Amino acid sequence: GYVVESSEVSDRFLYDVRKTVSDLLLANYAGHMRELAHRQGMRLTIEAYGDTTVDELAYAGCADEPMGEFWSWPPYGAGNTLIEMSGSAHVYGRPIIGAEAFTAGDGERWLYHPGSIKAMGDWAFSLGINRFVFHRYALQPWRDRRPGMSMGPWGLHYERPQTWWEQTGPWHRYLSRCQYLLQRGTHVADVLAMAPEGAARSFNPPPSLYRNGYKADGCSADVVLNGMTVKDGFLVAPSGTRYRLLLLPGMEAATPELLRSLLRLANQGAIIVGNVPDRSPSLRDYPQCDAETAR
Repeated sequence: GYVVESSEVSDRFLYDVRKTVSDLLLANYAGHMRELAHRQGMRLTIEAYGDTTVDELAYAGCADEPMGEFWSWPPYGAGNTLIEMSGSAHVYGRPIIGAEAFTAGDGERWLYHPGSIKAMGDWAFSLGINRFVFHRYALQPWRDRRPGMSMGPWGLHYERPQTWWEQTGPWHRYLSRCQYLLQRGTHVADVLAMAPEGAARSFNPPPSLYRNGYKADGCSADVVLNGMTVKDGFLVAPSGTRYRLLLLPGMEAATPELLRSLLRLANQGAIIVGNVPDRSPSLRDYPQCDAETAR
């Protein structure tokens, strides 16, 4: 809460602190957890968003299976996480993209059933999700007690004491078939939107792209710095997904390192659209970094 030297210097210091925290979480927490999981023949899944100082798109890239969530009550809630997690998965080459599916608050009250949630499931599929992790199936130790055990006020009541449980075979076959098909093939998109540098949180491509018929993914600046190439006029992500255009929404500041990478891509034929930054966000080599950014 204190200003040190000036508000500009303090903001740059905070940028560097948050970036350091994010880098340490990516390497020493998510990256190390993935390594430990692989040693045991397991995969790591992360709902890579929330109240944490971390680059969420890069955080999702540390997982074998990035995972979003969507709510059935209130209906269609948290859809932004589906777009964010599926975009990162497309960039980093993660073929399975999960979702904590059909989560609900206490307004659900055992009233929902496959017929009332199917449209929400199809909507999640259309936003890039290809694996449902139902929230929730509570442990049911008694067969004769209905409507059964709950998880307090949370979750769609999706378990065997439901009156409709024995009729769910066709519904589950439908979901299985959709997921099988959606996990195949290579993702196709038009635009790659890059989040600003730093511990960017809750970043999604501008909604106007979708309204105008374009498919878009979001990416971390780290991907542009370390993994992006150009081939035949297309930007190519580490996964092999190709994009016609790189969009830089809301980029007011950029480090010289990032600008050099953008210049390299432009010289190779990439189309890049965005504001021209007028400063670096960091204290590294300050104030010379601003002169290099301007140049």
